[in-house]
Amino acid sequence: MDEPDAGGDGAALCLSGVEQQRLRLLADRADWANATDVDAAGVQLVLSAMASGIAPPAALRESAVLRQVWQALALDDVADAELSLEDGRLTVSEGPE
Repeated sequence: MDEPDAGGDGAALCLSGVEQQRLRLLADRADWANATDVDAAGVQLVLSAMASGIAPPAALRESAVLRQVWQALALDDVADAELSLEDGRLTVSEGPE
């Protein structure tokens, strides 16, 4: 039995069709939460979508209810990431400026 390479130069995992599946997922219309009925779990789903590069619909991003929960969870003032509901972007910063 071969031992794993401790140096990190082991075999790469190659999955065929992954990019096509990703593009299909991005093209698929997501079933978004109702903009007036968003809770912390809904915000978690919005964040997961943003982290995957999927911008939530403008109506959801502009929702007063979503923004209230967003601020209550302190997502408007995160130390190591930039979260923007304006355009649905999530970027992680490299560290303090």
